[in-house]
This record gives sequence, structure tokens and C-alpha cells, in this order.
Amino acid sequence: MGDISSALDAIVNHYELRGDWVIALLGQENSDERIKGITTPGKQLHRGWVEQIFARELLERSGIDRTMLADLLAVATDVYTWKLLRRDRDLSRDATQQRMRHLVDAILASARERN
Repeated sequence: MGDISSALDAIVNHYELRGDWVIALLGQENSDERIKGITTPGKQLHRGWVEQIFARELLERSGIDRTMLADLLAVATDVYTWKLLRRDRDLSRDATQQRMRHLVDAILASARERN
């Protein structure tokens, strides 16, 4: 497992710099193949990041449990989650990161209880 706090700090920093641009691209990906050529690898990159940061937790599971855990962690750390908290709710950068961390912690705790 990677250092979750540092990883979340890094991804929130990334969203602070590029999140609004990424959200704009995502809104156009279904109508412009060139944009889809940018967003598709970005989604794959995010999924790979999740699998790297949470490798230990994911390797403890198999099949649908592993996939579900990766899906939930991807949602908790996604640019859309950042947007909902940071832009739509107008939370500070730190409050946004804290809430994302709370989501991650809750997902991991729930997964441990099921295991």
C-alpha cells in the first residue's frame, strides 16, 4: 500500500491545477473523438493509480470483491468527487481533501469488516 495521505495530497494538488480543465473535457468526450482520446487514457491512469496506492488492500481480495473495492476507491478519489466538494460545495482545498480521505477510510473499513 502506498502512503494514502501523501497520495491524496498529490491527487488533490493535481485537481487544483487541472481539475476544471479535465471536467470541461469530460463534458465533451462523447461528442468529440479527439477529446475521448485524451480522457480515456486519463481514466485508465486514474484506475492504475488506485490499484497502485491501494495494492495491499486490493490483493487481499479477489474477483468481484476486488473489483468493487477498486471501483469505490476510484470514485472516492475521482475528479468528479473533487468537483462536487470543491466547486459545487465551495469547500476549501483542505476540507475537500479531508472529506475524500474520510470516504477512503470508510470504504477501507467497510471492506475490512466484510472480509
